[in-house]
Order: sequence, then C-alpha cells, then structure tokens
Amino acid sequence: VILCIRLWGPKWAGMRIVIYCDNDSVCDTIVYQKPKDLAMQQLLREFLFWVCKLNFFPVLEKIGTKDNHIADFISRNHDPDDIEKYFISCGHPGQSRAVVPLDWFNFQADW
Repeated sequence: VILCIRLWGPKWAGMRIVIYCDNDSVCDTIVYQKPKDLAMQQLLREFLFWVCKLNFFPVLEKIGTKDNHIADFISRNHDPDDIEKYFISCGHPGQSRAVVPLDWFNFQADW
C-alpha cells in the first residue's frame, strides 16, 4: 500500500482514494489505527505520513484473496513477459508493471 502511495499519491491531492487490500492485518491496522506489533506501528506511521504529506483521503476496502489475483500474481512472478501475458489474459491489455526504486522500501523516517 505504501509503495502505491509513493508511486501514484502525488496525483491524489484532495481526492478520496479507495484502496483495495486482501491482507487482514494491514486492513485492521489502517482502519482501527491500533497496530498489534512494532512493525505494524512503523508501517502505520509511514502510511499516515504519506497521507498527510500528499493530502488525500484514503478509504480502505477489504477484498478477498481471489479478487486480488493480479496483485498476487505480480508479487510472485517478476518476469515482465509473463506479467504482460497475464494482464492480457485478464482483459487488461496495455497495462504494465511499475518498477519502483529500491530505496522506496525504506521508511521515510526512523519511526
């Protein structure tokens, strides 16, 4: 979720953005803002930092794993040709993977 915000968030200023997520822990942490461990607390702080910095209103919607098949495929298969073929087979021709800089996997601050 944070990588998506860093990638597309600058275009979301002032907008209500629906974020679809199939991870129960992530959904609960974002919705209730009561993380169960230190790692999720750090991720929540990073999430809220970007929400405030980029000035958008996130709405989290929990979806089932079967409904998240494209994201699941991409997270497990890193071959660009396979990903392109999968997009086409799912009815999304012209869609492509987004490659993000490795330093985006680091926190913005030492939370």
